[in-house]
Amino acid sequence: MEVKEYSLKLSTEQAQANVDELNKSLVLQEDLIEEIETELRGYEKQLEKTSKKDLAARKHVNDKIKETKTRLDEEKAGLKSVTKDRKRANESMKEAEENAADYGGVLGMIDSK
Repeated sequence: MEVKEYSLKLSTEQAQANVDELNKSLVLQEDLIEEIETELRGYEKQLEKTSKKDLAARKHVNDKIKETKTRLDEEKAGLKSVTKDRKRANESMKEAEENAADYGGVLGMIDSK
């Protein structure tokens, strides 16, 4: 009896799990960005309502705006990273599906021998 071993680089289940996880991360990241943007708009409205003569309050609100914009930029950069990772994961999944189809065809040929 002849024993033949075959292995796939990445199973379709693993690839799908990776894509699903990245999709969850993407949704969470988008939600967080939306929350930060809402927070930023709130600070900007607060600044508009703050008296031009109340320099301390304006400085405080401007500092909050600056801090929020920095967080927003960081989260947007993170979103870009997750998007790139998801693209790679989708490519890996496509490759895994193709490999699984090829593997299935090869097994069929081997089994018939």
